[in-house]
Formats: sequence, C-alpha cells, structure tokens
Amino acid sequence: MVRKVKDYVDVSNPEALRLLEDIVTKYGLESQVINITLDYLRRYSKVKPEDAQALIKELTSKYGLARITAIQVVNIMPSTPEELQSIISVEKRPFKEDDLKEIVDLLNSYRVKSG
Repeated sequence: MVRKVKDYVDVSNPEALRLLEDIVTKYGLESQVINITLDYLRRYSKVKPEDAQALIKELTSKYGLARITAIQVVNIMPSTPEELQSIISVEKRPFKEDDLKEIVDLLNSYRVKSG
C-alpha cells in the first residue's frame, strides 16, 4: 500500500528522540535502523525535548531566526559566537556580535539545565 505524506513539521533532534521513543513504546517496534537512530539521537541531543521547543520558540520570536535555522542551532548547540555565526549565516539579516553572544549565553543556560 502506497502512503502519501499529507503534512510534515520540522523537529529538532531532542523532539525526534521523544517522538521515536513514544512510537517504540506504543507499538513495540524494534529494528536495527530504529536502534541506530535512537542511539544517535540520545548521544547527540543536548537539551531535553521540552527545552528544545522553548528554545526554538525563543530563537524565532526574540531573534527572528527562521524555524529551520533555530532547529539547526538547537541540534548543534554552538558554544561560541563564531560557531553560531556559521550556522545562522543563511539568515537574511546580519547579527551583531552582542546578539551572537546573547544567543550563545541563552544556549548555555539551556545546556546547563539539561544536565
């Protein structure tokens, strides 16, 4: 049976981890691909899923980042303004050094909260 995708929403790695864990728990699915994916998401998710959602919302509303850019920032969680600049360079507007430092401080506050 061919299935068509009706709609989609971009999600961060921490959100994908939560969704996949919920699906595995609900349906009892298990495969090598699922296990590898779960391992990757657990290893590289740097904030809790609920923190990821809040952080994406703040990055989009306060700093005007596109949602997909904010998701990439949350996935990578850069620790310096230079790393952050390389990720957000796709945005249409330039960011001041103070804004970059402020965003990195915000990321660090979420990183600390998640343990």
